[in-house]
Amino acid sequence: MANDNNNYNKLNVSSKPNFNLATFNLNGFNQGILMLKKICLDTNISAVFTQESWLTSDQLCHFDVFKTDFYVFGISAMDSTLGQGVLRGRPKGGVSIFVNKSLEKSLGCINCISCAEKYVIVSVGQLLLINVYLPSVRSAEDMDELRLIFHEIETFMLMLIIIM
Repeated sequence: MANDNNNYNKLNVSSKPNFNLATFNLNGFNQGILMLKKICLDTNISAVFTQESWLTSDQLCHFDVFKTDFYVFGISAMDSTLGQGVLRGRPKGGVSIFVNKSLEKSLGCINCISCAEKYVIVSVGQLLLINVYLPSVRSAEDMDELRLIFHEIETFMLMLIIIM
């Protein structure tokens, strides 16, 4: 359900117990931090998916302010982008999942299964959360990148099925 007053989406994905998920594209940490704080203060939010924080690895500590109430799983996409030379345009990727710590009591253990520049996979009890940053496809190279992302996620899913 889209919220007309805010630039994030809030979904109720389960009826027992209530699980409300918000997803928000930060368009840069400095641009989106106030809205992210507002989302995380909503006591009905179970998890938050973020995209495009544009933080480097050493700046991810800016998310520590949320660690009182949330487990934060994420990775920077900036390091590899900056490693290629001068930054041109906006970096692609950089996703995270914030999971409310209160869910451990009702749903079970919270674990990060995989964390990559363009996706994060977290298990919350029997629930699997996957936040994916999907690039636009404008060329064969972009399509190859998209296929690789889906292949990597599929590999983790198959491993989980084998383990269970």
